[in-house]
Amino acid sequence: MTSREPLAPLGAGNQRHLESHIGGRASTISLPAGGVPVNAERRGRHPAVLALVAILALEAAALAAAAAFLLVDSTSHASGAGTADIALVATTALLALGVVMLAVGVARRWPRVRGGIVVWQVLQIAAAIAAFQGLLGPAWIGWIVLAPALAGLWLALGRPVTRDVVGA
Repeated sequence: MTSREPLAPLGAGNQRHLESHIGGRASTISLPAGGVPVNAERRGRHPAVLALVAILALEAAALAAAAAFLLVDSTSHASGAGTADIALVATTALLALGVVMLAVGVARRWPRVRGGIVVWQVLQIAAAIAAFQGLLGPAWIGWIVLAPALAGLWLALGRPVTRDVVGA
């Protein structure tokens, strides 16, 4: 079939074949009923991958809000530790940027992004345990930190994310 010939109507198998000559080799692409090729690069994401991206995006938003709060708090009252306030705001902002990059990595199927996700979720679990012990505020904050950390860790190590992101 040449590029000038019209496509044949759909057959009984509800598929049609299209030949293309790329680099001197003929290849056959199977098209579904809609006529759009099923491409592995453009297939839909598994719901677990979308949930992991959403959890990471919410964690990044929470970190950005915390950085904004710390910035307003450090400028609203005169304290003697100006450099410590700046360092805390900068560290929180950099953590937010890092979690954004983790979410982008999952969305773009970067295969080595899961290590960073696991480290981040384990750090959050440690912070939740500290909150339960009363070191970082009331215990209810620990539950707010622990729930998405456990869900993110479970999703990052689960089969759907492993198959979709890593390709294993």
